[in-house]
Amino acid sequence: MKTTRAERHAALLASLTLLGCRDALQPVGPRVPAPSAAIEPAPPPATNECASPPVGTIWCDDFEVDRLSSYFEHLSPTTFARTAGVGAGGSYGMRAVYTPGVPQAGDLKLAFGRSPDPDYMKPVGYGAPAYREIYWRAYLRAQPGWTGGGGGAFTRAMVLASAAWAQAAVGHVYASDGDALSLDPVRGTDEVGTLVTTGYNDVDHFTWLGQVAGTAPIFGGGAVGEWYCIEAHMKLNDPGKANGVLEYWINGTLEAQRTGLNFVGSYSAFGINAIFFENYWGATAPQTQERYWDNIVVGDQRSGCGTSTSYSIIDLGTLGPTSASGDAPQSNAFAVNARGQVVGASALPTGAHPFLWENGAMRDLGTLGGMFASAAHINDRGQVVGSSSTTPGYPGYPQRAFLWQDGVMQELPTLRGGNSSATRINEAGQILGRSDGEGVLWDNGAIVPLGFDARALNDRGQVIGDLKTGSTVHAVLWQAGVVTDLGTLEGGDSSWARAISNSGWVVGASRTVSGAVHAVRWGGGQITDLGVLPGDSRAFGLYVNDGGEVAGQSYGGGYEHAFEWDHGVMRAPAAASLGDYATGINASGLVTVVSRVAYTWRRSLLTQLPTLPGGETHAGTYAVNNAGWIVGWALPPHSAGYTHAVLWVPSGGAAQMTSVR
Repeated sequence: MKTTRAERHAALLASLTLLGCRDALQPVGPRVPAPSAAIEPAPPPATNECASPPVGTIWCDDFEVDRLSSYFEHLSPTTFARTAGVGAGGSYGMRAVYTPGVPQAGDLKLAFGRSPDPDYMKPVGYGAPAYREIYWRAYLRAQPGWTGGGGGAFTRAMVLASAAWAQAAVGHVYASDGDALSLDPVRGTDEVGTLVTTGYNDVDHFTWLGQVAGTAPIFGGGAVGEWYCIEAHMKLNDPGKANGVLEYWINGTLEAQRTGLNFVGSYSAFGINAIFFENYWGATAPQTQERYWDNIVVGDQRSGCGTSTSYSIIDLGTLGPTSASGDAPQSNAFAVNARGQVVGASALPTGAHPFLWENGAMRDLGTLGGMFASAAHINDRGQVVGSSSTTPGYPGYPQRAFLWQDGVMQELPTLRGGNSSATRINEAGQILGRSDGEGVLWDNGAIVPLGFDARALNDRGQVIGDLKTGSTVHAVLWQAGVVTDLGTLEGGDSSWARAISNSGWVVGASRTVSGAVHAVRWGGGQITDLGVLPGDSRAFGLYVNDGGEVAGQSYGGGYEHAFEWDHGVMRAPAAASLGDYATGINASGLVTVVSRVAYTWRRSLLTQLPTLPGGETHAGTYAVNNAGWIVGWALPPHSAGYTHAVLWVPSGGAAQMTSVR
């Protein structure tokens, strides 16, 4: 039997009252007003966004078309009404009018996916699989002169588990204290997953999982009167695991987050299937005042806030008209420094040469006497390292590591006269590479044998890599001649290191006691198990920034999948294909990924990189700098598969570079 609106509203009032006192019952810490933190208004959303909704959209409402009948309840349509001129840019939007003595200014209730009462709830997309993960977003503006903080309810996503609206889980985002929003996850099952609630807002049977307050005071002071884009994310835990997530962003900046949640135990009858957009004060508004809504989007991946970066693409060209085989010219870019200087390799009729691209021109760096050479890395001083053959002819051996600076390429010394290569140079001029099959470091012209397979070097002169002993391998760190074993996960016999940040974070992988291989991060004397993506069998951390954010690969079913790991959560791109590859991460957490196309990915927000005008859609990335400049390759028109080196520059990031000689 359904509850009445009055009964549900009474339950809501009781729950909002309980929000202010339940901390005496649950050890989640005091609820205090969020500290003030300035925030810029959001860029205006598209007036008619829903004509071409974001990828992954389940529901979109920009209010330019009257879609209100698709919500299964629209409470107080006279005080929460679709109105011309109140939306962003003077478009249609929803106006909520608060009046003293009246706690409710109206709401919209949306159902989607698998529903316990489809006849009443009219879910959009009914019949779809139960959603275990949902993103939802709305633009919100409080009128100038708004006072009294944020009021009470704002929005919540939930798992409705019965026609009586029993809730298996709820993800609240509300503003009951101060001028900022808070999030509050709730479980409506026991820990195992048996439903214990019997109706809507059955607070006596809720388990409150711990409130977290945001910091942006969007309902106070000089912040009112502006539009803010608020996007939330709720992920149910996997059965038997505490890996659920509730978080929200304002204007693309993460405000508050809870991870490691046991939302529903092993409950699986329904997924996340309803979201309410609410204007419930809970007590009474201090004065007659209004707030406005626009551009609501619900989807299975982030829609973003109009803050995703757009990129322009620059064709860096080639050094020669043809390759040594007489085919079309081609080139690839492998590294970019903070000054926007790019290095790579380009085919010539006589082989392939390394190049330096700056100020719009590609420069041939030459070779050590052979036909083939390539640049691998460049530091911010313009020093370039790579490898070159030293005698004419094919196949390009013997090969030697080189350092190019001030217009001169010099051969680096070897251990025993064999082949060598240089892969990275830091800001101190130390060079990492291999000589005679061993990991080495060149420091002030001297070659230092490291005694292990060296993988990465940071600006502090720390080197990480893998040391094999018998049948096992251990990740190690070298500093000033001292090698430190980084260890393994408990019970594991092997580990591998792949990257190190300037702040000292190290990432790679470790075998577990069961024999599985998990991505790991070392730091502060501890090893953190990052796990694998669901359904996969092994994973490696490949890149890490100074903040400890990780990008890498997870493997399963014969395919590879890129992942990012941040604050305890491993995510795959929502648009993941059967084979995509992370190629880097920068200081802001921007991950570059290659699939059939090239794209960036930052905290679940995808941006496809443009291709060359008239060319094919395939492209690839190799590196990204902290300004978001990305290098790689793309296919020009009529290329027959031959690549050109390219540079992607974010909007507003025009190059201002200083030449090196």
